[in-house]
Amino acid sequence: MLSTKHIIYLTFCLTLTGLVGIYWQMTNVNSPKVEEKIIEPQVSVLTINSDIEIGQALKSNQVSWKLISQSHANSLVGVIIKKDFKLNSFETSITRHALKSGNYLHFDDMVSPNDSDFLTSVLDHDKRAIAIKVDAKAAIAGLIRPGDRVDVMFYHHLKKRADQDNWLIASSGSARQLVSNVRLLAVDRKIERQDQIKEGKHQAEKFNEQSTVTLEVSTLEAEQLALAQELGQLSLLLRSVNKKNLLREQQIKPKATTFSDVLTQFNSRTDRANMVLMKGKYQLVTNYKYKEEN
Repeated sequence: MLSTKHIIYLTFCLTLTGLVGIYWQMTNVNSPKVEEKIIEPQVSVLTINSDIEIGQALKSNQVSWKLISQSHANSLVGVIIKKDFKLNSFETSITRHALKSGNYLHFDDMVSPNDSDFLTSVLDHDKRAIAIKVDAKAAIAGLIRPGDRVDVMFYHHLKKRADQDNWLIASSGSARQLVSNVRLLAVDRKIERQDQIKEGKHQAEKFNEQSTVTLEVSTLEAEQLALAQELGQLSLLLRSVNKKNLLREQQIKPKATTFSDVLTQFNSRTDRANMVLMKGKYQLVTNYKYKEEN
């Protein structure tokens, strides 16, 4: 039989155990469960900051890096990740189509000069590309580069026949500006500027009789150039990048330069008249020069 002392001790132990159990249960109910957060790795992808038109080169203020999760980046096909980014691969590239602000930039959004559709991306929507034959003389000693703005000058003279003398052929020559302010797209098969692909070394292109330049022109200008290069000689005139006088030039109609503009002594008062002298079955063509009497 338990003594009073043992009963008091047993009661105290049971009470203490109950209090501990109640406290433990209360702390488990009131304390929120701490969830373990898994930190996912992030990567930087190239994002477009402003709308970019088709055929434009990227500028540094038009793109920026944005942090996204690795899993999200893996779900996006062709995005440009910072660790894979190479600046030199974009220096000569242009946009293949119009780009919207806020979108991610993809590798296939850009087109480089080595791609087959580069030239079609460079062209304005209402323009055409035409190639014309030039030599070093007609191409400004080979100093022109893709991207330059040029005028095209057309020179023409009559073909010499047996009954015509050299003076008549020379006096028939004329030169005029055929098209103006057109963009030069390519020199032979080179679309990049030579100073870009030569790491800044300025070297002139080598032209020969088979060299061609590709120009960006309208349909009407293409028709004029196609006919003109069959009739005479075409030469390029390098234009200034200054656009201040462009509007004024457009208001002035080009005037053809003729033989008498260069050699003013051969004017309407000193023109020669051809004469045909009959000698049996032969014809002799000569001329008479008018001389004004004092």
